Amino acid sequence: MHDHAEVVAGNWPATLEESFGIDIQYEYPLSREDAEALTDYFMDVYAPSRSERNDLRNFEGFVVTGPEYLTVFAGDTGAELETIHYEPGRGDDGLMWGDYAYPRIEPGNRVDRFNAGVAYLDGERPSAFFNRGYYTRAVFAAYNWNGHHLEEVWIADSGHVAMENPFNSGPHGGPGANDPLARLAGQGNHAISVADVDGDGKHEIIHGGATLDHDGSLLYSSMDYLPEGSGAPGDYVIFGHGDALHVADVNPDRPGLEIYSVFEAGPWAPYGFALRSAEDGEVLYGEYTGDDTGRGMIGDVVRGERGLETWAIDLRTADGRVLGTSRPGTNMNIKWAGDMSTQIVNGSGNNTPTIDDWERGRMLTAEGTLTNNGTKGNPSLVADVFGDWREELLVRTTDSSAIRIYMNTEVTDRKLYTLMHDSQYRTGIAWQNSSYNQPSYPSFYFASDIDWKYVPIPNFYGELEYIEEEGPDLDKSELESLISEASAISNEHGTYTEASYEGLQEAIVEAEQQLDMIRFEYELQRAIRNLQAALDQLEEIVDLGPGLRFDFGAANSPLANGYTKVTDTTVYDEVIGFGFRQNTDGTRDQGGPDDLRRDFILANNSEFIVDLPDGEYDVKVITGAYTDSNDTTVVFEGGDPVGGARTEAGEFAVYEQTVIVSDGQLNIEFSGQWARINAVEIVNVNDFNVKFDFGSEGSPVAYGFKQVSNTMEYSEERGYGLNKQVAERDRGGPDDIRRDFVIDNDFEFIVDLRNVTYRLHIIAGDDIASNTSIFSVDGEEIGRIGSSAGQYGELIEEVIVTDNQLVLSISQRINGLEIFYVPEDEEKPTIDTSELKELITKAKSISIEDGTYTVESYEALQAAIAEAEERLTEIESEEELAEAIATLELAVDRLEEVEELVPPTPIDTTELEELITKAKSISNENGTYTTESFAALQAAIEEAQGRLVEIESEEELAEVIAMLQAALDGLAEDSDRVEAGSEENPVKGDDQSLPQTATNLFNGLIIGLIVLIAGFSLLFAYRRFAR
Repeated sequence: MHDHAEVVAGNWPATLEESFGIDIQYEYPLSREDAEALTDYFMDVYAPSRSERNDLRNFEGFVVTGPEYLTVFAGDTGAELETIHYEPGRGDDGLMWGDYAYPRIEPGNRVDRFNAGVAYLDGERPSAFFNRGYYTRAVFAAYNWNGHHLEEVWIADSGHVAMENPFNSGPHGGPGANDPLARLAGQGNHAISVADVDGDGKHEIIHGGATLDHDGSLLYSSMDYLPEGSGAPGDYVIFGHGDALHVADVNPDRPGLEIYSVFEAGPWAPYGFALRSAEDGEVLYGEYTGDDTGRGMIGDVVRGERGLETWAIDLRTADGRVLGTSRPGTNMNIKWAGDMSTQIVNGSGNNTPTIDDWERGRMLTAEGTLTNNGTKGNPSLVADVFGDWREELLVRTTDSSAIRIYMNTEVTDRKLYTLMHDSQYRTGIAWQNSSYNQPSYPSFYFASDIDWKYVPIPNFYGELEYIEEEGPDLDKSELESLISEASAISNEHGTYTEASYEGLQEAIVEAEQQLDMIRFEYELQRAIRNLQAALDQLEEIVDLGPGLRFDFGAANSPLANGYTKVTDTTVYDEVIGFGFRQNTDGTRDQGGPDDLRRDFILANNSEFIVDLPDGEYDVKVITGAYTDSNDTTVVFEGGDPVGGARTEAGEFAVYEQTVIVSDGQLNIEFSGQWARINAVEIVNVNDFNVKFDFGSEGSPVAYGFKQVSNTMEYSEERGYGLNKQVAERDRGGPDDIRRDFVIDNDFEFIVDLRNVTYRLHIIAGDDIASNTSIFSVDGEEIGRIGSSAGQYGELIEEVIVTDNQLVLSISQRINGLEIFYVPEDEEKPTIDTSELKELITKAKSISIEDGTYTVESYEALQAAIAEAEERLTEIESEEELAEAIATLELAVDRLEEVEELVPPTPIDTTELEELITKAKSISNENGTYTTESFAALQAAIEEAQGRLVEIESEEELAEVIAMLQAALDGLAEDSDRVEAGSEENPVKGDDQSLPQTATNLFNGLIIGLIVLIAGFSLLFAYRRFAR
């Protein structure tokens, strides 16, 4: 018997042979020879039998023995200050940690998983902590440095997880041996985070699915029940290990911080991703994925949405609303842009790192550099190292000889202290490079719509003055324009589903109400996005093809797209042509799983009637309930009863039958204690079509299509399926039919069909890889689809089914398949098209050579003639003939004759021409007229000359003459320039004679001069005589 403590305690098998599952061959204690023989068996037989990857003869590169130390070095000189033993020690090479328990034997794996960081455990001083193990046992040791020595603060140890056999067990998910820290085990991530999650001013350590309080006790460990479809439905399990962890104020509208993380355990984890309350671990939203969800990220990447967005398998708002399946990268985020939004660092392997904005595109290409860590593409560091609030990007050069630092020089209107002043952010930079690099976040809400009143003010040197600044006025024109666009959309012709159109109307009312109340940019962007989302969600009514489809349920329940509503009060009426023979027992709406099956009618002992032309029809009834069991029996057209089998809650039975209607009416009878009817579909056999969407079981199914998952093997009950399980891929786009596919080198899709001819429409392709798919029926290839990455090819071929089953052989991918019945050619009735032929002849005799008709109307007639001639050979009914005749007659009637042009009566402009000549003869060389009046005359002359050639009426002519005459009459003399009687400055008019006013003045002056001379003469004579 081995003396290992677990063996002694009876927890493990007593011998190695029992552990390996072989007969006991050796005596214990083992001799060296026997020990070597068992070791050889373990390495060469047992280990390879567990996994072909277990090549333990070539196992190297791990240090699994020897001492381990923790050393403090001087930051300035690198000198060793103190060295202690690392706690905890490994104990062994991983045996107790579960490294030999799983098929993949990996000594040195779980035992040597480390994390480390810094936390303000007492709220005042930084403490260092170190973590060993997170898949099974987890141990944390916290220390303070007093300037000379390391002082242990506490050690938190979950203890080892119990195993029945260390060589064949599954310890992941089990509790550790040390209460009350047992549920710390198995809850660790490839990263660590530090934050004050409970508001006591002291840091807690977020291990992943569990959180340690500041004193080393277990604050909580997140657990939940596994859902249906998981590995063990109903089991209460831990969230488990994950690869991505983010702790921040994701939702500013709820108190405290949040944790967003993804989980690796697939069908054994209750969530693939979840947003939790950081204070108590309560799930705020999340989703079971059943897969190793290996990547997740958060950030303000959609401006206008309140809070930080989160994304793993889809992009969601802070409150969990799905924005879409397209999402940004998950390598690393960075606070780069000037508006405090979040950008993503992309580029892994040998790809050049870039910084990309989800809405605005590329912001930086870091040429000549590379990221680290292979596919994860981590920068060397992302941190606010230069002291504003924006982060810098630190990456290595391609030859790894230097670190290059990129900083954003974009001008910003945001003022904030360096993020290093926030202790959560600062400690985040300390742990960023521990294990898988994760972004660091401040303790407050940091986004483009930051709420400044909640930003803590660091007081390092006393009180800091707070200065409030007003923001710019908001431009609401985009929202106003969007409201106008949305309000213009009508549903008068029933283009959109009622639910989506009503949702748009509600969004319009909400946007109009908010328009005058919006104060902040984030409120404006949110209103724009909400209204745009309602516009984007407008759903056009889908044409599901020929036939009648009825959705049974409550009058106010959502109507399945493409269906006709039937309520419990829909009684048969000849006008509408369908209904129950009498009222039924009421309706229920149980909210799921979709619009067609969420509601139903209680129809025990009821009969549903539909008026139909006589013929053969495929009829389908869907019956079941989302939250209740059900038993429904159906009788089609007086035939034998079908169904009656009990379905449990969430199960739905489909009963199908081909019936012959010979009296113009289809009758379907329902019975059962809880006879619930969800839907009835009726399709004439000549209109048969069925559609299949191939891909992942958890992927969306294209509307109107049947899902074919990669594990759905053919069954007679279902009537279709694959001949074996194959692989699948879901690329997330471009639409529900093309986003996913099934794939294998050689497989078959089988579907039960009648023995007739069918048209196959096949779609195949891949969003990220090239593809060549080959399709065959009955051993003969019917076609190939070749496409490059991001493209999708289509193949349409007719096939004949002869044994009531179509077997489609496929090599490589198939995304979608549609199957249409091809009816046999029937004898067509003879249609007399002579009237149309005569009309065509008449129309072709019309000519445009004499210019009688406009070019536009004549060309429209020629197009109508061509269309009529084309349709002439295709007309199969009197209705089509009448339509063709009416269309051509309309084109003839719309021929538009060219109007005869009457030449205008010439206008006699002689009077105006003479007046212009007269005006131009007037000169102002001697300054006779005032400058203003003479300039006005010249302007009038110029205008009259300009308008002379444009005059088209007597009224215009009279107007121009009057204008020019007024300028002539307005000539005014310059009184300062007039000299009476001056021959050197004569004033001349149009007849070169003095104006009347000038003549009278001149005469007066002459007379006065004569009198004056006579007076002087008399005075002179008198004085001489007096002497």
